[in-house]
Amino acid sequence: MTPRRLAAASLAALALLAAGCGDDGGSTSPGPLGADDWRDRVEQYCSDAYQEATALPLPGHVSQVAEDASARAEILATVRDGVLTLGQPDGIDSGDVSAYVDALNADIEQLGQIADAADDGTLNPEAAQLDEAAGQAAGAIGLDNCAALSQAIARTP
Repeated sequence: MTPRRLAAASLAALALLAAGCGDDGGSTSPGPLGADDWRDRVEQYCSDAYQEATALPLPGHVSQVAEDASARAEILATVRDGVLTLGQPDGIDSGDVSAYVDALNADIEQLGQIADAADDGTLNPEAAQLDEAAGQAAGAIGLDNCAALSQAIARTP
């Protein structure tokens, strides 16, 4: 994902989190999800994504790294989009939810950079490692499946 697209996605994410799922005056929505319901739904997104991520074969050759990194980024983008669709839950600090979304965005961006570097032959294996931020942010709000997903995406034990 290019920096411009990432910035646009981040702005959209912040707008969705700020808006939450509240009533807009004409809507009959019940309001934001409670923390437990929100966690259950996000954990299901992450469980499904974990299955998809662990099914990806390891790249056998450097020519497969770009495709692999793009596939892992798409998996994370699907989870991020699901989180954003649910909005800000009651009972979980918005800063904690934003920290998780921001960490997902950072991993998506880094995976895009890995794919680009693999495509143009400038891939540095040391720079191809994802950090633990998304997993830590997920764990901080009780998203154990999402923390496991982050490890699977980063390909760490």
